[in-house]
Amino acid sequence: MGDTYRSCLQCGFVSYQPAVSKDQHWLATASPAAPTRPNEAGSATIPRMPESGSEVRYHLTGEVSERAELLNGSMQLALDGVASHATERWELAVALAWRIGREGAIPLEEGDLAFDHGDVDNSELVAILDGGSAEEDSDTGNAIVEARFTIEESNITAFEAGTQLHCRFEVSTERWTGVMSAAVNEN
Repeated sequence: MGDTYRSCLQCGFVSYQPAVSKDQHWLATASPAAPTRPNEAGSATIPRMPESGSEVRYHLTGEVSERAELLNGSMQLALDGVASHATERWELAVALAWRIGREGAIPLEEGDLAFDHGDVDNSELVAILDGGSAEEDSDTGNAIVEARFTIEESNITAFEAGTQLHCRFEVSTERWTGVMSAAVNEN
């Protein structure tokens, strides 16, 4: 299984996925038997994002609003952006921190995620970091962050307190993209 790029026909989001087995990563590349659909040119096929009735995936994109190396040896990131799924668009704010100066995947120390409809209505949720890691390229400052958040408060029917949100962020110095996956309440 090789490295792949995924593209969403609805929003144009493109993500890079390194080669890993399904046992190694929750966002593992779709199997060759996964259903496909034609791209805009109508020829090549793009794997569909697997989605059951109880799981939803959001495409994430935005700006790095703050990036700070603290005196205690921590990197802190503040990410602001949007989360998109089909016709839904939500505002998203993420804060993350980890120790710098080590090689490989570094455990995240703290973080939180806020998800809301902005001025549309009062729908919002707040989630606290439950685990994850960051891998930073010391030459470019780019980072791959995988994080698991647990919803602490929510007034969104589909997302109850205790629900886990699994995120992957690809962060450059000024912009970021990502994917968020969550099991949703179908009531």
